[in-house]
Parts: sequence; C-alpha cells; structure tokens
Amino acid sequence: MNRKLTIGLLLLTVVALVGVPQAAALSSYLNNFNTTYPSAVGTRIDTCILCHQGDPRIGGSTDRNSYGAAFGSNNHNFTTIEPLDSDGDGFTNIQEINARTFPGNASDHPSVTPTPSPTPTVTPTVTPTVTPTVTPTVTPTVTPTVTVTATPTVTVTVTPTVTPTVTPTVTPTVTPTVTPTVTPTVTVTATPTVTVTATPTVTQTVTPTPTPTPQPTANGSISGSKISDDNGNGKQDSGEEGISDVTISLIGIVGTGTDTKVIRKETSTGADGSYMFDNLPSGRYILIEQLKPGYVPTGFVVMSINLANGENSMNNNFMNRPISNLFRIS
Repeated sequence: MNRKLTIGLLLLTVVALVGVPQAAALSSYLNNFNTTYPSAVGTRIDTCILCHQGDPRIGGSTDRNSYGAAFGSNNHNFTTIEPLDSDGDGFTNIQEINARTFPGNASDHPSVTPTPSPTPTVTPTVTPTVTPTVTPTVTPTVTPTVTVTATPTVTVTVTPTVTPTVTPTVTPTVTPTVTPTVTPTVTVTATPTVTVTATPTVTQTVTPTPTPTPQPTANGSISGSKISDDNGNGKQDSGEEGISDVTISLIGIVGTGTDTKVIRKETSTGADGSYMFDNLPSGRYILIEQLKPGYVPTGFVVMSINLANGENSMNNNFMNRPISNLFRIS
C-alpha cells in the first residue's frame, strides 16, 4: 500500500515540474507581445487568451486559437503576422490589436465608425411684406348755382282821346340761368409698401474643452517575500519561513507614446526571504521568481502588477514547497 502511494506522489511531482517550463514559456510569449506593443499592456487583450483558447495559468485550455497558430507557424514573430486576418472577420491582426480586440476571435472585432454628415449652414431669405399706402384721387361733384336774368315785359295802357293813344307797361319776366359749382369727391387708390422680415441665421456656439492640469509624479515600490510553503496550501502559515538568496526579476513598461520605455531590475531575497524594488514610476510591471533547487511552486511563478503613481504594492509573495515534503505520508 505504501509503495503504491509513493509511486503516485512521484507521478504528481513529475507532472508539476513539467508544467513549470510550460507556464514560463507562455509567460515569455506574453512578455514578447507586451514588448512589441507597449500600448497594449494592461488592456483587455493583455492575457494568455490572446493566443490560446483558455488561460493556462488558471487551468484553461492550452490549445492555440487561429492567431496563436499563425504566431507559432511564423517563427513566433508578432510583426510578421500583423497584415494577416487570422480570425477571418475582415480586420487585420494589427487593426484588432490597435482597437484592443482579440485577433484570434472572429466575434470580437473593431466596430465600424460612421462617416459624419455635414451640418448645413442656414442663409436667411428675405420675404417682402406689402403694406398699402393711400393716395387720394379727386373726382369733382357739380353743385348748380342759379343766376337770375331779368327780361322786361311790355304792358300797353290806352288813354282815350278822340283817338285813343296806347301807352305800354313793361312787366319783367324772370328766366333762371344755371351755373354749375364743382365739389371734389375723394377716391382711394392703394399703393403697396414693402416691409422686410428677416429670417434668423443659426450661429454655432463653441464650448471650450478644459485642458487638464498635469499632476506631479511620485515614485512607488513593489515588495514581498519568497515563502517555504511546507504544507503546499499556497499561503503562509505559522512556522513557515522565508527562502533566502533567491533572484527575483522585474520588467516594467512605463510612460506613454514616444516616452514609453522598458525597465528591467533584479534583486535577491534577504535572510528572511523578503525583497523590494523601490523608486518605481507608475506603470505595468511583471515579477518573475527564480526557482531554488529542491523546491516546486505552489502559486504563480509570474505576477503582473499595475502600479499607480506613488503606490507601494506589498505582500507580492511567491510560495514554494520543498520537494522533500511531497513524500511525507501523514
């Protein structure tokens, strides 16, 4: 019974040791991608599923997707496969990387931005309004004026003598004469008056965009310990001490645009297993532990840390179990 248990534990040890180089290889490819495309560091595509169907670091599938297959068949060179469309979604690999979409996933691709339509400028059209102006027209009205002209009438009076003599008597006869009098009549004729009504012009008001005030830069630090995980539970328990004199490597990508640069540092753990990298600007950092002979990892051998401005990131511990403890039978 004890012999079978011992053989089983040996097989588990071999599997664990084989998995370590594979995880380190996957991590080195991701580091290569981050070095080739520094602006992609810390984005949604900065992960192992960029090239794989799952995340091997957390137990996902190690099978490559279409982009990972193209990367492997082109001598592991990301630049060579930039013009390819690995997932066949109509966008090249470099277009998808710049848009932060996965070039090995056909359902994840850049969105199409519509072309903006020009905004018309309104020019006012003047429409005249007619207001009539009254100009009087005089039409004369005739009022008659009566002028009396006297026409004498003759009356004969006879005074008898032996021979009568006739003496005429004149009696006037009035015949009226009509003289017209003109009274004017007013007739209104309308003359149009032009009144201009203005149609308003649309004026666009530009709202200024505020310019951000640059914030002062403060350096931070990254620290932790390398712990002897005697019971292999992945955390430090009482009585579990640090592992001294082991190399811890740090790779960082800091800055933006043309100011982007890569930082590389190494340090060794102290007598208590602790380590520290100080005077670090904000950026994306990767920690890599060196395995000491006689130990196997019970946690991640590579850590990714986004360090904010002036931040002190602590307790970034690497857990290693002594191989001798793997064969203990309790």
